[in-house]
Amino acid sequence: MADQKKDPTNKNLEDDEDISTYPFYPARDHDKQFNPVAYLEECYETAEKEKAMQLLLTFLPGMVNNLPNEIEDFLELGAGPTTYIPVAVRNRVKNIYTSDYAEVINMVVKF
Repeated sequence: MADQKKDPTNKNLEDDEDISTYPFYPARDHDKQFNPVAYLEECYETAEKEKAMQLLLTFLPGMVNNLPNEIEDFLELGAGPTTYIPVAVRNRVKNIYTSDYAEVINMVVKF
């Protein structure tokens, strides 16, 4: 990895960070190995750190604005340990259902 060119626009990686040391788990082990607290601390420490979060926060208000004013049911699959989408749609939706494959996430995020 050290001999690869660094992308200066990638703010997610520190200059000396070696992602090859990160644990990788197959999908079948996700529900047993995923640590939602570590994920939140790593990926959502600041909006500037995570490009996906920047993108979501930029476009989420417009997406919500294009929804009908009143929605009976809203289903979010693969929610992860975050609540920004349910929070964003809360004023337009009567019932919000959110779920994830990993039971630990469902236990961490309770409404």
